[in-house]
Amino acid sequence: MRKFFKWVVYSIAVVLALGMLYLGNLFFMKPLSLDHYLGKEVVLEFLDSPEALTYMGIVDRFNWITGHQSKISITGLEDLEEDLIEAKEVKSMLLAFNDTSLTKQQKITKKIAVFDLSNTIEEAEKFPYHSYPLNQIGGIHLNRVEFMTDIHPIRSVKEAKAYIDRLNLFDDSFKGTLEILDAQREAGIYPPKFVFDHVIRQLTEFLNYEKEKNPLREVFVRKIKELELDAETSQDLVSKLDLAMEESVKPGFGLLLGFMYETLPQANNHYGVWSLPNGDDFYALRLKVYTTTNYSAEEIHNIGL
Repeated sequence: MRKFFKWVVYSIAVVLALGMLYLGNLFFMKPLSLDHYLGKEVVLEFLDSPEALTYMGIVDRFNWITGHQSKISITGLEDLEEDLIEAKEVKSMLLAFNDTSLTKQQKITKKIAVFDLSNTIEEAEKFPYHSYPLNQIGGIHLNRVEFMTDIHPIRSVKEAKAYIDRLNLFDDSFKGTLEILDAQREAGIYPPKFVFDHVIRQLTEFLNYEKEKNPLREVFVRKIKELELDAETSQDLVSKLDLAMEESVKPGFGLLLGFMYETLPQANNHYGVWSLPNGDDFYALRLKVYTTTNYSAEEIHNIGL
């Protein structure tokens, strides 16, 4: 029996040692496997996004470790710079894998990943502000609300409190967006006039909601009713939500609305990206991204004729 336990202990020690060597190789050196390296990068990307972890759902049971349910992404200029550095590091690592050591499928995977990263890097370096964080279809002001009302789960008091935690971060999140908007303004890039009109209307409508009819509050109240909590607990949660709305959510929306009004006189009178600084080059890059070719706009047009 004693020998058996010894064998078990040795086996566990060997497994742990091999596991540590594997993780050390995966995270601190050039990994032995291209597939494992890319898999690690995907996992790290998910872990870096509280929203992505919530979308997955299955990770919610480990919220006591990740704490993701009480967080939202806050992206400012520094984060854009960090993303660019990381993209370059990943591309460099991929190029370090010699094609002669890869399978046919791995070569294809590497080619696709390098292509995607190269385009991401080029866009981040040459056109960092050519997109519109505030737009009438997928602007951050819409996505934040939709995520909270449609995706964030409230199946317990803890998740209700996490909902409120996230609302308390709206202000910081929008301040990060304003950093990017200010840099965009310095670059002379503004959305078309119709985008301003729609976004200003959307922000104004949100700020003018009656308290009981605000979607963030309305959905929250409905969901905690389904939990059948006692009156005191329910009232305490609603009071804290109302405070978050007044101290974080509405001020954040107000900041965005103020920026839109301030820059409205500079609204772009043209709709095409050709009107932006280096717009033709940006358009060519977007064509490359979406078609995976180097065809010019004219060549693609002629193919369709």
